[in-house]
Amino acid sequence: CLPWYEFTFDTKVFRPGFIVTDDGRCGCSPDAIVNDDLGLEIKCPQGPAMIRYVVEGIVPKTYLPQIQFSMYVTGKPAWEFVAFHRHITPLVIRVPSDPTAQAAIATALASFLPQLDAAEAKVRALMPRGGRAEA
Repeated sequence: CLPWYEFTFDTKVFRPGFIVTDDGRCGCSPDAIVNDDLGLEIKCPQGPAMIRYVVEGIVPKTYLPQIQFSMYVTGKPAWEFVAFHRHITPLVIRVPSDPTAQAAIATALASFLPQLDAAEAKVRALMPRGGRAEA
């Protein structure tokens, strides 16, 4: 699907792998980065789901948290959702960053990360010196 996207939109995309926030506390793995202002999420649903996506003409709600989180991590103001099926017209929708969703993500992380730190501290306390578990 990336070659189709690059050809159709006359652009080259970058496949970054895993991207972390500046503080390194969380990250995402976008399908591609298009430019400084745009990331890319690609789904390749089977026929019935693809037809539903095209008919509805909206990003399925199940993908919106993933897209908003990717924008949170990368700081990009927009993301493109692409639904691709080789026998059905592709769906491409640009999703802007949603301040309400971004605030909810920040709030959830502010609650979750201290819990994660506490759990990691407990695990480290159980480990022998040197940090290796014994078999």
